[in-house]
Amino acid sequence: MQVAQVPPERIVIVGQSLGTAVTSAVVEHFTEKGMDFAGVVLVAGFTSIPNLLTGYSILGYIPILSPFGTHPALQRLLASYVVDEWPSVTRIANIVRQSKKLRLFIIHSKDDPEIPWSHSEGLFAAAANATTDGGMDTDLFQKIKARSTTDMGDGSFISTWKASSDKIIREEIVGHGRKLPPATFHTRWSLTIYRTQQDLDLCTCCSGCSEGLRYGRWRYPTAMRVGRPMR
Repeated sequence: MQVAQVPPERIVIVGQSLGTAVTSAVVEHFTEKGMDFAGVVLVAGFTSIPNLLTGYSILGYIPILSPFGTHPALQRLLASYVVDEWPSVTRIANIVRQSKKLRLFIIHSKDDPEIPWSHSEGLFAAAANATTDGGMDTDLFQKIKARSTTDMGDGSFISTWKASSDKIIREEIVGHGRKLPPATFHTRWSLTIYRTQQDLDLCTCCSGCSEGLRYGRWRYPTAMRVGRPMR
């Protein structure tokens, strides 16, 4: 921000897969300093490393650590060997509580072979609960979520949690995304950022904005991306 001379309110910070943990940590760090980003996008995120490990499968087929997921004692044993748990679910809740203005977008594919989309459900639930003083029980949360969920067909849906005009959390679950061709993947990524711009009422009138999506140039807003390389 200092080098590029771009204020945080003009930055959309994006994390994908393992990068969502770094994104959550970075955003929490700056939120504690009173800085709010224009938007935060988490693609294929997870709640924490211990939770991810117990449900992890190699390429979606070999659940190497699944026995740990069914026994609490084994879960605690596994967690004891994890040096940094990267607790995104806790950090996201802290971000929601401490931020003055927040646009949080949580995106996942149902057929993700490595990170189950239930992790994004957990992130969304934690973020929504953090908008209330005492939290909510599961039944109340599900009822409120159902009223704000739009069925997009093909197993896809969008849930929007609006705590106020300045604090909006959105979850977008798509039915398929595991074997997207490169062109489709890049298009979906660009559309996600573009929708973020529209929701944030950011400038889309110059080559650094909407046209920048097409040619990969970023000026205003700036998209900071953390995660594995684009496929």
